Amino acid sequence: MHEAIAGNLIGAGERELKPLSEIVDLIRIGPFGSALHKEDYIQDGIPVVNPQHIVNQVICPDSRKSISESKADSLAVYKMCVNDIIICRRGEMGRTASVGEDEAGWLCGTGCMLLRLKKEYDAKFYSLVIASQKSKQYLETHAVGSTMKNLNEKIIRNLPVPVYSYAEQHEIVAILDRLLGREEEVRQSAESVLAAIDSMKQSILARAFRGELGA
Repeated sequence: MHEAIAGNLIGAGERELKPLSEIVDLIRIGPFGSALHKEDYIQDGIPVVNPQHIVNQVICPDSRKSISESKADSLAVYKMCVNDIIICRRGEMGRTASVGEDEAGWLCGTGCMLLRLKKEYDAKFYSLVIASQKSKQYLETHAVGSTMKNLNEKIIRNLPVPVYSYAEQHEIVAILDRLLGREEEVRQSAESVLAAIDSMKQSILARAFRGELGA
């Protein structure tokens, strides 16, 4: 991730960092609690995306945390669009996801913040940038609050990010997709082996208890 964001994977070299505000058209904090009440939630409606619904750069909606179309329309300014970024603004820093066609029209929840990029910037790339260790450190250092760390619009606007051309962004994302895909394959293989070892241990213990192992 560090090599990718530094441009080393495509031989572009590290770029000057600029504040995130230079590449976005909109930064909006999700609706305050008074705008959404417990009774507004329905089953299998328009999903509301909160921090717990963002896992490993993917939005994982909860069908129980959704609202009616009419309620979503009344909060239309918080609706997500294709190529937006949604970021958790409290708790663990750097949890982000890019918005695709499947998530367009869903609602940014209270615990999140919506970033609308200018058209020449790719949400998937900059979602990874914001989730990088360097960005996390910046956010953790500047977050406010004693009980639970929070992000506000000013902190996000000033987050330093590298600026690449649209073509370079796509090339870096393509390389990362290949590398992370291989990593996922290795992880699944390792988990299968560990599961087989655990099953073997249980089988040996069961045989031992039955006195079947012999000397």
